[in-house]
Order: sequence, then C-alpha cells, then structure tokens
Amino acid sequence: FQLWRYTALDNNKGHHFFMNSILKKIVKTIYNKVADEFLTNVTSFTEKSGIKPHKDAGNDDRVCGILMYCNDTWQKEWGGNLVINDEHTILPIKNTVIVFDYTENNIKHEVTKVEANRNRFCVTTFLDKI
Repeated sequence: FQLWRYTALDNNKGHHFFMNSILKKIVKTIYNKVADEFLTNVTSFTEKSGIKPHKDAGNDDRVCGILMYCNDTWQKEWGGNLVINDEHTILPIKNTVIVFDYTENNIKHEVTKVEANRNRFCVTTFLDKI
C-alpha cells in the first residue's frame, strides 16, 4: 500500500529549511514569484502498490504539484514509474524533479504498480497559492 507522511516545512529547522529553499527556487524559476507555504509529504510505495491513471482533483487555487524522487537507484522493471499521458515513463531516481503546472494543464498520469520487494520514495508538494 501507499504510505503518506505529512509535514509542515519550518524555515528554522535543518532539512525542512533545505527543502523549503529548494521549493522556493523551483517556484521562483517557473513562475517568477515568491511562495512561502507548501503542503509537503513523503510517500512510500511498497510492493504491489501504485496509482491508477488519473488527473488530479480540480482545485481552482492549486498552482502546481512538485515531485522529488529519493531512491538512489531504480530499474524500470521494478515498477513504481511515473507514466504521463500513456507516453512518457519517468523512473523515480534521486535528483529527478517533476512539476505539474495546473495553471495550464491537468495531465493524466499514473504510478505503475511496484513489482519488486522495494520501497519507492518521493517528496510530494502542492502549492495552492502564490
């Protein structure tokens, strides 16, 4: 099953400060605006878990979703891959960042079922307003 761990990012605490600064840079680069509040969680997909093809729920205030993968290595045959519009497959490997821009699109995507006895980790962030 998929596990979600929610946390508020605090500017004054170690790794949260680091994550917050990365998220601020991403938003500044893409939207040329400053954002201060992010809804962030860490997800873990275990064997046989995934997400069926879907579009994210409509939220008129939602600006974007940002995915940052945390696995050092990953192989396509292990599953747990992000598939966008049934065409593009992205492996969940560390230092890969995906931004879903809801101001222009709400694309269909899925996470394929994890086929290996592994955990797929991702930091998932939503920005509702800038």
